[in-house]
Amino acid sequence: MSNEIHDKRDLEKLYELMQLYEKRFTHFAFSYISDSEASKDYVLEAFTDYWNRRHSLGEDPNIPAFILTVVKHKCLNHLRNKKTGTYLQRDAGSTDLGNEFADQFAGLLRPERTVCFRNLPDSR
Repeated sequence: MSNEIHDKRDLEKLYELMQLYEKRFTHFAFSYISDSEASKDYVLEAFTDYWNRRHSLGEDPNIPAFILTVVKHKCLNHLRNKKTGTYLQRDAGSTDLGNEFADQFAGLLRPERTVCFRNLPDSR
């Protein structure tokens, strides 16, 4: 199986996972940090973390559990940093455009989610 076909299937699976879990995970994050924008960001970052590590997770990983664990740790770090005064405002403006697979996947997403997935590295 070529890398291109495999990557397309991975993107389709990622899209399906986002459709199923994005709202639930965002509510979960909000229950920890009470910040809706940061909650959305952490969930998208967790999906991106999964994408970046998907080949190193072994066979048949529990992907939703992995993503939710990443969200939880991001929220705990947020709370710790806020408590210690090292909380920084999130910069949603920094992007690195140009990834072919991210562009393909971004066409399936709502416009506000497109920027996040253009930052995905090429897996080749």
